[in-house]
Amino acid sequence: MKFFDNIINSITKTIDKLPGIRRPQDHSLYNTFLGNYGWAQRRSDKPLGDFEVYYQALNNVYVHRCIQVEIDSLLATGFQINKLSEDEINTARTNYLYNLFNNPGGFKSEITYPMFHSQYLRSFEGTGDAFIELNHEELFQHKVPTGLTYIPSELLKWYDDTEQWGFRQIDIRYEPEELVHIHEPNIRLKSSKWGLCKIDKLGLAISIMFLGMRYNKNLLENDGIDPKAVISFDKDMDDQSFNNELARLAALKENGKKGGTLALKGGVFTSPSINIRDMDWEKLLTVSRDMTITCFGAQPSMVGVIETANLGTGSGESQKKNFKDTLQGRAAFITGAFNKALGHNGFDELFQFNDLDIEDKLNRAQIEDIRLKNGSLSINEVRRKYNEEPVAWGNVPMNYQNYAVTPNILNPTKIEPLNIDKAIDTVQKYKSDLYHSNIINYKGD
Repeated sequence: MKFFDNIINSITKTIDKLPGIRRPQDHSLYNTFLGNYGWAQRRSDKPLGDFEVYYQALNNVYVHRCIQVEIDSLLATGFQINKLSEDEINTARTNYLYNLFNNPGGFKSEITYPMFHSQYLRSFEGTGDAFIELNHEELFQHKVPTGLTYIPSELLKWYDDTEQWGFRQIDIRYEPEELVHIHEPNIRLKSSKWGLCKIDKLGLAISIMFLGMRYNKNLLENDGIDPKAVISFDKDMDDQSFNNELARLAALKENGKKGGTLALKGGVFTSPSINIRDMDWEKLLTVSRDMTITCFGAQPSMVGVIETANLGTGSGESQKKNFKDTLQGRAAFITGAFNKALGHNGFDELFQFNDLDIEDKLNRAQIEDIRLKNGSLSINEVRRKYNEEPVAWGNVPMNYQNYAVTPNILNPTKIEPLNIDKAIDTVQKYKSDLYHSNIINYKGD
């Protein structure tokens, strides 16, 4: 026994001596390399021109809808403030954080949680980065966050000299406890502080959609040469007669007659039409749309794509499951960034989104009915899932179908065989009593 006690004591002492997780980079060979040769790998910022491209791409209907689906889905789940240890919940601190997120601009501000949520999430998915400033006040000799302010990403840059985020060309920089940075990390050193942006992957697809629609728009407005009829005049026709015909056609156009007619003198017109198989804009638009939806991981039906034998041909349940997995992954980047900032401010409470409900309620009820009948589930187990009060006889599974047993109502824990003859006598007596009761009531009337 003493031998095992010595081992346990040795392990305990080792655990007690474990260091805190503070600045592991101080002992990193990678950081040593950057310190000696970082001048050759200077970190670059996102150019302001990139942000302009991102904001223009947000006007694309499918990009906008994919991001809106994510915003709406997370907003519908709601959020909660939790702790790793439920035995030590501080109600005052939990309620304070609830109020902080529900009123990010204060009680008198018009900014609500849904508006704030839409701002930072659209920035995160549209530009790759979202920045939120934690406003502070000096309370009880400590800085306490009293507000959350969204900051457009194009206003900030990373300063290597102080390892801080700050405003471009202005000497205002943030401490770790003052800023939340939501991003999916980049694997390149030169842009490692900035997040990955899906728009960069969709640049070609979005350009195809834009150019295709602009091309067709110009044709509809008759800005391009695409005549539907040709008038060919004799080459010996005098100039005055030819000009008179041109004037007549111009007058027709001025009166709103856009016929798309081409007049030629002594020439033959050959249509430069592009083969529809080589330039099928509708097909290109569909491919670009599918690329956008795939890149964002949205559920096609939620984006408004209702087709068969095409994008997302799996069952509705499987599509919802895939979208739920995608959404939980994106939500982890958001909650991780918020909780890191809350930890810097002395909070061990956690900001979390609630679970996305994708369950088919009818299918669930049918499964519960089958399990109740075969005795693999009790009444109270089902009622507990719906937050309903238990019943006295509901703790014992019932299995009428296979074993013909029923719980004893007077003693719910006792199972007794079902007496068929007794049950028949009971039903007949009930029918007889009901018959005589009706006769008495009839005579009484």
